[in-house]
Amino acid sequence: MSPLADWYKARSRREQLMLGVMALVAVPVIGWFLMIAPALGWHDKARDTYLDATERYGRAVLLADRLEGGGANGVRITQPLGDFVAASAAQAGFALTRNIPDGDARVDIGIAQARPDAVLGWIAQLRAAGVGVESVRLTDNGEGGVAVDLVIIKANR
Repeated sequence: MSPLADWYKARSRREQLMLGVMALVAVPVIGWFLMIAPALGWHDKARDTYLDATERYGRAVLLADRLEGGGANGVRITQPLGDFVAASAAQAGFALTRNIPDGDARVDIGIAQARPDAVLGWIAQLRAAGVGVESVRLTDNGEGGVAVDLVIIKANR
């Protein structure tokens, strides 16, 4: 027998029971600190990296559009407003959770996860393209970003 087994057999029944209970408590706690906690940290870091990259991409697209002469004088909306906004959101790196057109000149959209400054930059880009904002609501989604509810209208030209 091994020295550990000899040591365990030398304990009283009460001590053996307490050691068993201690092992039952210690194994999940050690498992949490060795496996689950680091995995959660990696997940949070990956999410933050993704959100930062999305924000940088949106800024780069906005800057490139400005440098190429886009904006109110360079962009004309020739497609339905809902399609234009969906394409613009995809280009800026946002996934729309809602895109409900209300006639030809109004659309209600939602975004579940975004950085506030990236969304505001994207809204500024839309306004430069001749799109008006009827209402906007940013709410904390508990994941390090905001959820966006936005009603967009076609600006009069």
